[in-house]
Amino acid sequence: MEERKKIEIEHYDKKAKEWIEEDLERAKNYFNKVEANFFHLISWVSFPFLRFSFGKSLLKFLEFIDKILLKLPFLRKYAFKVVFIFSKPKEQYDKTNA
Repeated sequence: MEERKKIEIEHYDKKAKEWIEEDLERAKNYFNKVEANFFHLISWVSFPFLRFSFGKSLLKFLEFIDKILLKLPFLRKYAFKVVFIFSKPKEQYDKTNA
């Protein structure tokens, strides 16, 4: 891999991880409850096999492993997909949008 591409990829990965952390911190200014759910740490490996008979079983098994591994906070930043759930808006923002 060219050195430039390697640097660009490393830069993007670092920025993406920072964005997740920044977004969660920023959301706490507006919501009392902020959640992040992480998916596909290793289960994405099964995607090319979904068309085969064993594909769905492989996916379910790897998703089970993901659930265990993603309980470890230091691994969450490597998840392929992150879903944010923001609820219970803080009052000062809830009233202005009503």
